[in-house]
Amino acid sequence: MSELQNFRNEIKELLQHVLKEFKKEGALKVVWGATGQVISILESAGPLYSRIIRTLRNKALAAKKLLSDEEIERILNEFVIQLAYQKPATVNRTIDRAIEGLFKKVKEVPVHRQLFLIPVENADVRTELAVGDTVLVRLSEAIIQKIEKENNVSLRTPYATVEKTVEALTRNNQTLSFIRVTADASDSKKAKELAIQKADTLLNVLRLFNPDAPCVVRGEGYALVRRTTIGANLSFRIPSSIVESESVNSVTDPLVVNDEFLQKMRDSGLDILNEIMGKDKDELTDLQARILTAIFWIGNAAKDRFRTDKFVKYTIALETLLLTGERNKKETIARRFISIAYKNNKPSEKSEALANMAALYDIRTQDSPRWLGLRRGR
Repeated sequence: MSELQNFRNEIKELLQHVLKEFKKEGALKVVWGATGQVISILESAGPLYSRIIRTLRNKALAAKKLLSDEEIERILNEFVIQLAYQKPATVNRTIDRAIEGLFKKVKEVPVHRQLFLIPVENADVRTELAVGDTVLVRLSEAIIQKIEKENNVSLRTPYATVEKTVEALTRNNQTLSFIRVTADASDSKKAKELAIQKADTLLNVLRLFNPDAPCVVRGEGYALVRRTTIGANLSFRIPSSIVESESVNSVTDPLVVNDEFLQKMRDSGLDILNEIMGKDKDELTDLQARILTAIFWIGNAAKDRFRTDKFVKYTIALETLLLTGERNKKETIARRFISIAYKNNKPSEKSEALANMAALYDIRTQDSPRWLGLRRGR
């Protein structure tokens, strides 16, 4: 069965779960057309509806178009409501041509470049840091004016001054640190999603050079939370007379990004990473692609509070860098890690480190299926 035939059958099946009326109970979606028409897609169509969305998403991706799921749903719902209000004979006669038009629509949705300033918590930016085409900046009136001039665009609402814009951004986000980033996508929701991902990639680079860096995209960070606990000594059956109060997830000092920190990053390979991150995905070598994937896992490990989560993520980063399809992963990853990290050590130290690394990998392999349980203390 061809792709078109399979999709046609799925659309016809979906239409059997569509009512041309407003139905609140038992409805997966209630969709209003531009001319006031309404359909209710029943909950029974859930898995089928998801499969159709996935097919359309793949069509868009094949054409290098990045659409949010909400935009794909909007396009599909518009298509379904048109079919639902046609006579069955008309649908049967024209559905193949309509589906071809639907495929064409998702593949030809125009792509727009959008610019964002993403707020960052727990960072004190004193020197701008550029990683690829994203830049960590300290917000100011001059920065807003510079961005507006370079991009021939206004970041301000009508009648708002630069001063008021900076004041509002700083007050609402409680930070002066922002990441300037652009993203290419077919709708604003997808563009913002990609922009936040790119912003976090820059922060992952910071975490690569400083694993203790507390800076995160605003809303993903640590907060000052008071937690009160009470306990008892079960060995002596003595109830606790002390109620402990502690600060959970609190950050005492932000990461200071200044000339000195920037120079240390450059001395450790920042310029090489910048060159890699400036390339399109299709231009990356296999090693460069693996480096970027490893940075993702290292960054996620660094900001994770749970030790078992950290351990697994750091191990995945090592696997990504050091393994290229070998069957004996434990021996390969241990040997390659030692050849890099212990290059100038004595043979006896290398042997001990090799054994320790292999043992750690055994722990990772044995405990990975249970890591969610371990991090909860079980």
